Amino acid sequence: SPTFYNDGSTVVHDVYLTQGHALTGTVYEPNGTAVAEARIRIFSRNDVMINGRFRDDHRYPVIKTDHLGRFHLLPQIRKFKLLVLSDKGFAELEDTELLANPDVYLWSWGRVEGVVYSGLKPLANISVSLQENHAGQSFDREKINTTWMYSARTDQYGHFVLDRVRPGPVKISRVIGPDQVQDKEMRT
Repeated sequence: SPTFYNDGSTVVHDVYLTQGHALTGTVYEPNGTAVAEARIRIFSRNDVMINGRFRDDHRYPVIKTDHLGRFHLLPQIRKFKLLVLSDKGFAELEDTELLANPDVYLWSWGRVEGVVYSGLKPLANISVSLQENHAGQSFDREKINTTWMYSARTDQYGHFVLDRVRPGPVKISRVIGPDQVQDKEMRT
């Protein structure tokens, strides 16, 4: 908004408001059961999910569904994306999808589990990372994009587990050094 100075003159500044749409809906498991305590965040710019969870970010508050899976969001005037996370699954919707249908159905989480070897020897305490593999896909700058990133360390037997993984093509890497990784492409 403009700066107004207290110089004794009269200043008129017209403000025009745009009415937003109140958003309500219900979150369901894939089988149709309502999901209580699902965590919901709306955001209007690109965001990153870490290990299937929201990052701490005060710009985008998190709300929870009630005992019947219902949620109520403040009116929005800008384009946004809605992300729902629960132990039961996740959902990711564009604003137009939510406005067209307030029933949100979760997708089931994936899981990646494995053992890291060097030759025949399992490697303990090794950092493993997983990211979505967007190779060959076009990037739409007009959309709000979500990046899903995961990391874990191997146990004493070289075993690791990554839970709450968004299904789809992924690239899993063994972190060798600060700027070195060893990649393997796969589908969860």
